[in-house]
Amino acid sequence: ECERGYQVYFHITRQETISTGKNESTEYTMTRTHGTLRVRPLREKPIFQVPGTDTTMSVGPGFTVEIEYKTGTAAEKGGQTINNTAVIGHEELGIFPDLRMTEQLDRLINGNLDRVKKGHFDVLRHKDCFRRYFMSEFLAKAL
Repeated sequence: ECERGYQVYFHITRQETISTGKNESTEYTMTRTHGTLRVRPLREKPIFQVPGTDTTMSVGPGFTVEIEYKTGTAAEKGGQTINNTAVIGHEELGIFPDLRMTEQLDRLINGNLDRVKKGHFDVLRHKDCFRRYFMSEFLAKAL
C-alpha cells in the first residue's frame, strides 16, 4: 500500500522551472500543499512466510520516500493553479540516514497526524510479524 501512496498535506514553496510550450520554460515561485506520499524499497527484498499464518512479507534494508504533487499555484500568476507534476524527495522532506527529527519531518508528521495514528497499527503488526519470523528462524537453528 505504501508504494501506491497516501494522500498527504505538506506545504512547500520553492522556485521551479516549468515548461510553457515548445522548447520554452519559465521560472515560477510554486506553492504546493497536497500530494501523494510513496515509500518504496531500494531494491528487491527477499520474501518470507510469517510463522503460524498464511501471510508473506518482504524484508530488507533501505527505502526511498517522495511526495508527488499534480498541481501548484504560481505567485507570479496571481496564485493561479498550474497543472504540472513535481516530485520532492527525502531530503526536502527532512528525512536523513540518522533519522533525526527535522522541522520538515515534524511538519509532515503533524500535518497528517490522523494518517500517522492509523498507520501506527500497521507498523506494529509488521514489527510483530518480523519478530515472529526471526524468533522462528533462531529456534530452528538453535535446535
